[in-house]
Amino acid sequence: MLPWPRSTSALLIAVGAALAALSFVVVLAMPRLPLPGADAAPWSEATAATGGLGGIDLLERFLTSIAGTAAVADGLALAQALVLALPLLWLPVAVARVFRRARAGYALILAPPLLWLLNNGTILIGTQFGLVNDASPLRVPASHGIAGSLVFLTLSLGLLFSTYRMSGWRLTAAVLLLVAATLLTGMFGWLNGVVSATALGVVLARSTPRRLRVRAPFGLLAAVLLAALAVAAHAAVAADPSTPAVVHPSGDVLRGLLATLKQFGAMLIFVIVGLLLAFTRRAPQRRSLVAGVLIASPAVIAGLVYPAVTAPNLYTFTLLSAALGYLVLIALGALAWSITSMPAHVRAIERSRVSGRGPHDLSTASMRPPVGLSVVVPTRNGTDVLEETLDALGRALSADDEVIVVENGSTDGTTDMVRDIQSRWPYSAELILRHSPPGLGEALRVGTLATRGERLLLTADDLPFGFTDLDGFRRLDPSTIVAIGSKAHPESDVVRSRTRTIQSRIFRFLRSALLQSRVGDSQGTLWVDGEWGRSFARVSRESGLMWTTELVLAAEQQRNIVAEVPVALAPRHETGASRFRLADAWRSFVGFTRLAVYKDDYCNEDWIRSTRPELSAADR
Repeated sequence: MLPWPRSTSALLIAVGAALAALSFVVVLAMPRLPLPGADAAPWSEATAATGGLGGIDLLERFLTSIAGTAAVADGLALAQALVLALPLLWLPVAVARVFRRARAGYALILAPPLLWLLNNGTILIGTQFGLVNDASPLRVPASHGIAGSLVFLTLSLGLLFSTYRMSGWRLTAAVLLLVAATLLTGMFGWLNGVVSATALGVVLARSTPRRLRVRAPFGLLAAVLLAALAVAAHAAVAADPSTPAVVHPSGDVLRGLLATLKQFGAMLIFVIVGLLLAFTRRAPQRRSLVAGVLIASPAVIAGLVYPAVTAPNLYTFTLLSAALGYLVLIALGALAWSITSMPAHVRAIERSRVSGRGPHDLSTASMRPPVGLSVVVPTRNGTDVLEETLDALGRALSADDEVIVVENGSTDGTTDMVRDIQSRWPYSAELILRHSPPGLGEALRVGTLATRGERLLLTADDLPFGFTDLDGFRRLDPSTIVAIGSKAHPESDVVRSRTRTIQSRIFRFLRSALLQSRVGDSQGTLWVDGEWGRSFARVSRESGLMWTTELVLAAEQQRNIVAEVPVALAPRHETGASRFRLADAWRSFVGFTRLAVYKDDYCNEDWIRSTRPELSAADR
């Protein structure tokens, strides 16, 4: 099982669907490319080298029988579009499972523009269909495009299945699918089928129980047997299976290899860089990554050698186009995983940011004795509600508590009002005024760093829940690190319009899909362990509304249970109408995406070890 909910899988599938739809449309929009004549070079050389067209002959006859000769070109284009789009549906999920991080799969949305830069101006992945160059003046038609796409499909199936530990009927179904895909691939070229058989071998080796010491030999044997079947399938359908391959004189082989490397140099460099970055990380993901690379290795080797000894043109680059397209997607996921999971303490920007919140931020607080509860009240232009809020807090708190008001960019005299309240403050709890740059996150960070309480209550300047949240917080177990006054709690008394309900569900889906958060509401009031909260504030990034979401995310990433307590929303605070704007929605989406990129930074942090004795030494 992977640590993400169904919503994350749904979003990964949506990324795959978008890639598949784009690829499908692009193929169908391209001009129809009929088969060149038998005497057209380099078409004739490529056909002779593969022993005839085999599977494409069968496909042409089938299309002719059901739609006539005039529809063959359209039929081939449709077949090319389907075979090319199909593996893109599951590849984001497969890549995410390889690296155990959803963001590695999300990164595949960048594959089309990346392929445009790396592969001679085409966004199509895993095929050389439609390409043309000096050595191949005739554009590659659907026949050779389909051949490459079938290899790409088989490798992609192998990658997906290799990320699961399967047994029983699931393993049987996976084996049957791989066998069928490999035999179909073999019909379009015996070598295509041979290298595709590797996927079955890797899947079986990964699924064999570790206690059996025959995992690798068993997988190798299965791959060899399937390769033999693929050769037999090709021989059964090839137009002339006895046709010898076109081989260069020995002096031209090196030239052919150099021509091949020149064609795919950019893709090879990208793949090497991405994989090297991933393999240098000491992480359990490397095992899945090794399996993914092994699946494509025979195709890469054969794809480099085959054109060099036959004819180095686009028609003979079938294997290399498929294998490198597959590896480019893995390398893209590897880059996303490697860069975003880099520990925060090694990032120059992180060191600079944290050093800016040095002792001077805490000097005032550190000189005063600790207190029981610190209430942080951020405010901006809060003159209408703040005096009533502070009066209510003063009456509810004791001499062992403090209230810290953080003004962040007010223009209505809020500062003067708070100072006036301080001068005549009649309550035993201390009232403190602080200032911060504009932004809710900035205010909460400054206020949290100024606290000295064993517990923190982060609320709003109009006490949106009265004291229903505080009452619920005080009933929690003392070991609770983070709790939230949640409007999403089933026992909460909250009036919401239909629009607001839809918005809340969308944002909950985004939190779940992008952040794998299990908290229903991350925008409520917060009850935080004082030491933990100040540790978080020193390293927090967000400056706006997403600061509380980042806090909840940090707690969840450290495997702290975030408690949710029911609340009753004050009538003056919410009338049921939505105050959310489209710009807020966009900022929130960007914020969720930003948090998803660096959320792993908190995984290796544990600021309150003593409160979690159940963690083993290995977990720490």
